[in-house]
Amino acid sequence: MARAKPKVKVKLVTHDTELPELGQAAHVALLTLGATGCNTWKALVESPEVWERVLLTAEQQRLIDEHPYVLQHLQRAPLRSITVCDVCGRWALAVKAPTKGAKCTLIVGCTGTLFYASKMPKRQVKVAAGVPSA
Repeated sequence: MARAKPKVKVKLVTHDTELPELGQAAHVALLTLGATGCNTWKALVESPEVWERVLLTAEQQRLIDEHPYVLQHLQRAPLRSITVCDVCGRWALAVKAPTKGAKCTLIVGCTGTLFYASKMPKRQVKVAAGVPSA
């Protein structure tokens, strides 16, 4: 008698929508790597058996499809991510986040702010009971 295939726990990826689009794509990719247990995008692509462990929205899939050139550079351990400017759109590989509010240094004269694509899910803001929201 054939054994039933064990059920796989599917993780819904929740990314930071406040990042520039390229940063969102990198964040989705890093969260996907974490949910599947893969260290690099190449390892994920070469392991179709782990694809069922993650569920992406249509918007997240669009982000991945539109920014494939950055995925090959991402890695979970040791962490290799990106910083991206919200004005000029330039990006650079990064192993740690810039200081909060760091100004773009990727092109001379840019007035933008650098954003970092983390491997951690976006933090949920907790609202205290009875406190009106703004």
